[in-house]
Amino acid sequence: MALDYSYKSGSVTGTGVICSLGTDDMIMPVGALVGGTFVGTVLVEVSNDPEAGSPTWVPFGSSLTAPGTAKVDIPVKAVRLRCSAYTSGTIEGRVSGAKGTT
Repeated sequence: MALDYSYKSGSVTGTGVICSLGTDDMIMPVGALVGGTFVGTVLVEVSNDPEAGSPTWVPFGSSLTAPGTAKVDIPVKAVRLRCSAYTSGTIEGRVSGAKGTT
């Protein structure tokens, strides 16, 4: 079994993208983790055209308003975490997945 793990992480103290990860050739599912002490809303979004001039990002699953996890279990080319509404605190996020063969 040869696997290579990839991840992107980041944090925000306002609205905007927390982190984004290209998922080409990744083994599904891809995991998303949201942490921190915050009042806000985080969307897990997916795209099949992340390299386009104006990529199309579509919400996947339910939004997160507290620390938690999400699993993207469909083939997509990119996954990102985006804070769509912010009141206070620091929102931390991480998107991760594995490439390779099992």
